[in-house]
Amino acid sequence: MNSTSIRALTAILILAAAAGATPAAGPQARPAALAGKHQTWIEADAALIITPGEREAFLKLESDRDRDLFIEEFWRQRDPTPGTPLNEYRVEHFRRLEFADRVFGHGRAADGRGSDRGRMYILLGPPRDVDKIEKSDVRPLEVWTYQSHASVDQAGLFRLLFYRPESGREYALYNPATDRPSKLVSDGGRADKTGQETDATPLPFEADKSWGPADQRAFRRLAGTVGSPAAECALTCIPGDRGEGAAVRSAALLGAISEAPRRRLDDRYAQAFLAHKSLAEVGYSVKAIANRAAVQAYFEPNGSCFLHFAVVPEHLALEAFGDMYTAGLRTTLRLADASGRTLFERRREIPISLHRSELKAVQDKVFQVYDAVPVLPGAMVLHYRMENTINKEFTTVERTLSIPPAGTMDMTPPLLGRRGIRMEAAAGVEPRAFQVGAIQIDPSADGVFGTAEEIFLFLQLNGPSRELKASGTLEVAVSGNSGGTPKILRKPLAGYADGNILEKLPTDGLAAGAYAVEARLLDGSGRAVLESKGGLALRSGDQPAAWVAAGTNPPAGDPYYAFVLGTQAANRGDTTAALKSLVDAWRANEESIEFAVGYAKALLAVKDAGPARDVLGRYDGKPGVDFDFYATLGRAAWMAGQVREAAGWYDKALLYQRNVPAALNALGECRLTLGEEAKAREAWRRSLEVQPDQPEIKKKLDGLK
Repeated sequence: MNSTSIRALTAILILAAAAGATPAAGPQARPAALAGKHQTWIEADAALIITPGEREAFLKLESDRDRDLFIEEFWRQRDPTPGTPLNEYRVEHFRRLEFADRVFGHGRAADGRGSDRGRMYILLGPPRDVDKIEKSDVRPLEVWTYQSHASVDQAGLFRLLFYRPESGREYALYNPATDRPSKLVSDGGRADKTGQETDATPLPFEADKSWGPADQRAFRRLAGTVGSPAAECALTCIPGDRGEGAAVRSAALLGAISEAPRRRLDDRYAQAFLAHKSLAEVGYSVKAIANRAAVQAYFEPNGSCFLHFAVVPEHLALEAFGDMYTAGLRTTLRLADASGRTLFERRREIPISLHRSELKAVQDKVFQVYDAVPVLPGAMVLHYRMENTINKEFTTVERTLSIPPAGTMDMTPPLLGRRGIRMEAAAGVEPRAFQVGAIQIDPSADGVFGTAEEIFLFLQLNGPSRELKASGTLEVAVSGNSGGTPKILRKPLAGYADGNILEKLPTDGLAAGAYAVEARLLDGSGRAVLESKGGLALRSGDQPAAWVAAGTNPPAGDPYYAFVLGTQAANRGDTTAALKSLVDAWRANEESIEFAVGYAKALLAVKDAGPARDVLGRYDGKPGVDFDFYATLGRAAWMAGQVREAAGWYDKALLYQRNVPAALNALGECRLTLGEEAKAREAWRRSLEVQPDQPEIKKKLDGLK
């Protein structure tokens, strides 16, 4: 790491230490110094999701400039896709605020978000089902049903019961731990004048032992009049949880709902913002940083191909906590074709944790990330993004690649590294990036070395003829831009049986400067058959060593490879190859939901909707299901003609990701086919809010007005 990087690292460590303590809850009264949009923001727009630490920091800011910057950072901290133009969290939050005010506000602006129903809608989003109950002997009731809500760690169904009190128009949220069934019936649970209802009538469920006669009568009437779901809500928010302590568990769930937006955010950034607000415009933006990168595809002896890459960000921010320094790197790799269509996408987490003594050992080194992914030969574009979750900085790499098929005669560009070894591959060992066959090389992403350093050269030769392998020669020339006699390395090709070439680069005696590295493959007559070029920069003195975080892949033969390559084949439109690879991956590991979804998508590509439904149906409700799982199941049901079933699956998918236009559009089609025009209209309206440029959806929506 050069001196600039060291200073950057040091400054960030100081800043992280300043944010080390979680602040106590701040005052909840109206801040007298605030007015206008800032008062509206903290008291209305952000009131349900702001943490105590964020509120405390915001109230201490003294200028509108700092408040505006803080609000920008507040939303950035919640952005699920930093670096993209759209902040999905912010869009969805304001959509919920608008809905709550419009539907639950009784015509008074901003009243809806302060109501119990509005508050729950803002925190949880729309329920799966709403059951409205209007009966003469019970108060107006609403039962909202939610399914597997990740924000409160609730894996199964839960229900919220709202009732309209004797006075007032707005509904109140019923809490089984503090409320009683007598609140839910119109006469408060008085004895039945007809004499038909007696205290000896068995209760439909095990009632709370603290209930008096009025509550027990109210509970019987509630169960007999509106049915068991509403009555069960008087006992518990969690269906089937009727044992001892059920009411307490329900109260805990209600509390978790209110705290979920605050509990899932690390708000220490707010105190750091307060301490360093003069630098806020630079230091707290979602900021792109520069990098150096090396990217190259290499074939393995078995014919499989891997794309290897090394990324060197200009600095790495670490967070100090006692004697430990940590960072969380989140990487996204996407392979796309020339039109931008995704061929494969993979996300990985790279945790960094160093003791103070370890930090001292690496602080003068250059941090690098190595990784590799199996690929199918052909044209593609690599998009790679690495984000540091500590400070929201990110760096990206993009490369356009054209990988010839295995067996095509080709020679890769020179790859230069500080270390290169030949080794024996051990069975069951996870291969790391830049391990090709029996060779492991640690590359330099920028080709910069010290004049006294040993430099290794790696090349891969693919598809040479038998005659060329027997009589050909490898020639590597290192030549300076200012002329002079090139340094030449010549070796017979017969010495490289596997086509993987590892040699020391001839640089002895070369002065500091820029050099070209040219590799040529000569046939028996000395004619150049293949050529490739690279660059080299020599500098005086020792250059910083590397500090590497290397990704690994599973051992050879793992079904992961069949899944990755099958996914790429499917997205290229090669359904035959895709089906073969993806069914092999799934059968080798039927516990993998990801493999099951990949196989089901391949089946849908050849119109086998029934088998796709059968494959996925066994996983419904299991841990690990997500948006993609339910959206694929919805598509399978739709193709199989099961429209109502498809709508249910799309509803479940949208519980995981609220604003996916394709899923919303598909749900709209299902609802329209079922004759549910209002629900179709709502799905398409939400889709257009996210992606306005959809003329066909606009046309369909206009047709329903």
